[in-house]
Amino acid sequence: MMPTNFNFLYVVTFGLTCALMTSCSLGRSLETEVYSNRTQSGKQFIGYNLYMNFMDYIEHCHKLGLQPANVLNKEENDVLTTYLDGNFADPKYFWLGGSDIGREERYYWIASLSEFSFTSWGPGYPNGGREENCATIYGGDGTWYDQYCSNDGVQPLCQTIP
Repeated sequence: MMPTNFNFLYVVTFGLTCALMTSCSLGRSLETEVYSNRTQSGKQFIGYNLYMNFMDYIEHCHKLGLQPANVLNKEENDVLTTYLDGNFADPKYFWLGGSDIGREERYYWIASLSEFSFTSWGPGYPNGGREENCATIYGGDGTWYDQYCSNDGVQPLCQTIP
């Protein structure tokens, strides 16, 4: 169950503020990180061998000067699936930067506030009702699932800002 103090407005405000700032960096070099191939739009994805809840994930990406991952079309989903499958030992769940908090069954990307125009939901998903409000991607096959935002067993997935 989502904590009652979870605040969508905070997520949106923090996301927009950090997306516009250049000072959200931890001072850590990303040169040793493994990035995905570039998509046609020029973005690259980067996953981390860490586990965290959705709020920590949003903050994690912004502190690194990145954005929470958004997948806008099949080409990007394919690039991302190939990257996750080839760079992480076991298929795992990774956060996507989208949620339906505040607008049940209407998922929006946190970084742009745009509604999902492309999806790769698994059969019967999203199915979490008012409980599971945050989007994830399964690294083994690129299928999307909704999860509890408080789930701290999901890995962060960020993207460069094209």
